[in-house]
Amino acid sequence: MKKYALFLGVVVSSFCAFAKVESKVVLNERFETDIDYSSIFKIEDNCKISFVKGKDAISGEGSILLDTLNDKAEWPIMMRYPAIGSLEDGKIYKVTFKYKAVADSLTSGKTGYVYANAHDGDKSFRVGTMTYDITKGAKDTVVFSFIIKKKWTNATLSFSTHKGGSVMIDNLKIESIDFPETSNWILEKKSFMGMRKSPIEAGYFDIKLGFYNMQKNEFYPFIDKYGQFKHRNWKGKIKKDSDFQKRIVAEAKFEQSLPKIKRDKFGGYISDKYKFEATGRFYPKKVEGKWYLISPEGNLFWSQGVDCVGAHQGTPISDREFYFEDVTGKKYIGEQERGMFDYAGRVFKTFTFTRRNMDIKYGADDMGTYRPIVERRFKTWGLNTCGAWSTVDLLEGITVPYTVYASSSMKMVLESKKKLVEYWRKFPDYFDPNFEKGTMARMRAYKTLMDSPYCVGVFVDNELPWQNNPLDTPKAVLATASTQPTKIAFKDFLQKKYNNISKLNGAWDSSYSDWDAFLSTDDFVPKTKEGEADMLAFERKIYERYFSVCRAAVKAVSPNVLYLGCRLAWTNPIVAQVSSEYCDVVSYNLYRNNVAGFKLPEGSQDKPVIIGEYHFGDQSRGVFGGGLRPRKNAKEQAEAYIDYTESAIENPIVVGAHWFQWFDQPTTGRFDGENYAIGLVDICDTPNYELVKAVANVASRLYELRTGVKGETRKENTEKTTTY
Repeated sequence: MKKYALFLGVVVSSFCAFAKVESKVVLNERFETDIDYSSIFKIEDNCKISFVKGKDAISGEGSILLDTLNDKAEWPIMMRYPAIGSLEDGKIYKVTFKYKAVADSLTSGKTGYVYANAHDGDKSFRVGTMTYDITKGAKDTVVFSFIIKKKWTNATLSFSTHKGGSVMIDNLKIESIDFPETSNWILEKKSFMGMRKSPIEAGYFDIKLGFYNMQKNEFYPFIDKYGQFKHRNWKGKIKKDSDFQKRIVAEAKFEQSLPKIKRDKFGGYISDKYKFEATGRFYPKKVEGKWYLISPEGNLFWSQGVDCVGAHQGTPISDREFYFEDVTGKKYIGEQERGMFDYAGRVFKTFTFTRRNMDIKYGADDMGTYRPIVERRFKTWGLNTCGAWSTVDLLEGITVPYTVYASSSMKMVLESKKKLVEYWRKFPDYFDPNFEKGTMARMRAYKTLMDSPYCVGVFVDNELPWQNNPLDTPKAVLATASTQPTKIAFKDFLQKKYNNISKLNGAWDSSYSDWDAFLSTDDFVPKTKEGEADMLAFERKIYERYFSVCRAAVKAVSPNVLYLGCRLAWTNPIVAQVSSEYCDVVSYNLYRNNVAGFKLPEGSQDKPVIIGEYHFGDQSRGVFGGGLRPRKNAKEQAEAYIDYTESAIENPIVVGAHWFQWFDQPTTGRFDGENYAIGLVDICDTPNYELVKAVANVASRLYELRTGVKGETRKENTEKTTTY
């Protein structure tokens, strides 16, 4: 192999209305030849690197292949850039590359990561992260931007995966962007605090947009009266109150262009060929080798839904009132305790723009006013399910199927010396004596909604901190105090099996003096085969405890409602297996490009799956973030919706998929900073017409795609038929 010299490229200047912004190509590597890349990249020891030639390459003559499938780390790094030294500080960097996933990672998440790290003095931290789908065969172009602020050091760009992967990389381009001195304020932390994504975000950043050259006093406030970004225009943007009535007229005209779809009262497929027992409730059934739900009227039903229908999200305003043009009106101001990142551990004020916008548009923001609008949209657009977190006030009396979202009682957590992966919450102690009683009480609050024939089923909890590695959880239990209920349950489990402590010591190669010593010891983990088997067996007991209590609570309140599980995100095969044993329908949140090959892990029961969340974001309007699967514009977003939803419809185990979410998130972020343009409607309740057309497109062909029976689903606009 020959050595390769770093290509620095040339300075490319772009001119805007205000000042000169310079973009410099730092790296432009096309991986066209099989050479030694160690002078450019630091390849990690556990990463296998090879060169893919010719037609097997992503493009051109070759691509580089990075493989960490044998690395047992949680987040194995493949390679870093630069190999030596640091990225220059005081710059904005834009990274673009093509990729193709060659083999599945070992985790159900199948996620690749590209991220930047830097040091501020002795403190090391992650500057920004972009995720991408590395399910086998997935391919796409990734665009990622981040800031290295002045005086930061040891800044690098890393390529990683979750639990290992095999990924081809090609056409890797890194550009650094210099801002004029007058615009350097945009790099300050307080400029966009409390926001997951800023205008510098990959996919949104465009140096041709003039506001990047504004001075600070010109830019603020950057959010208008309606919660929209002031310094960019797009079709449908509200500029004055009277525009809302124009949007109502435009929406009515748009709906006339959509096909009428013949369905039963609940959105089920009316067909003489497929007619089943009408029980008055939804239930699962396998038909011709594919899972379905059956509607209360006995017809095939596939759940094409959307989450958070009618759910208003406030944006924090504390300490950043100067972001906003108008946040007046006591009705729209709230107070919140649960926050993350910039608002973690504190009480802060919020403002809810959607509430004020709906007051202006409809004369009231109450759900009694909004419910008929939602019903009309669902039945016209072809949607048939209000998904998780849809507003309870909206669901009461609605004539559209819905799911109930409820939470189990998780007051006690696992206080362990061993660190677990915990994002939304600490790992609960499900052997807490109050877990069962508290969960039952929580389910009773939803009895009226559960008992309705329009209730498809009940989700209990969301994205719990199940560990991706089996054994991590029981190891954490062993590192807890003697009073931890789950540890006491572990002791009881072992005592029942071994009877006396000496037998356990023989199996575990341990030296406990008695069972009290087992409880008080927090620094021993068995390394024998018997010890590992016992830990795995008890790990299953933890999951069985959780799912059995949740199922029993749901069924005690409403025996005929479906238990839809806990919306698995990060998980492991044992959790999924146990979930399939207790759930009527297993739920997953799957943010991927498609789910064609998705299946439950080996050893699971044959159960249907419902997808609780997925989305693709539009970065061409006023909200900076493109979500977990960003797209450049609404057209690409709509195309991605069709591809994903069709793959779900054609997957024989999937019985529904729910888009996340109804409204765009606030431009300045919700409680945890998320600010994604992912709504079917924007913050002013204007439909995203490109996306809605895609929804209607899929809905009109849904059962044709699912059953293979052609010509039965589309109806002309002029046909007089009952729409559900």
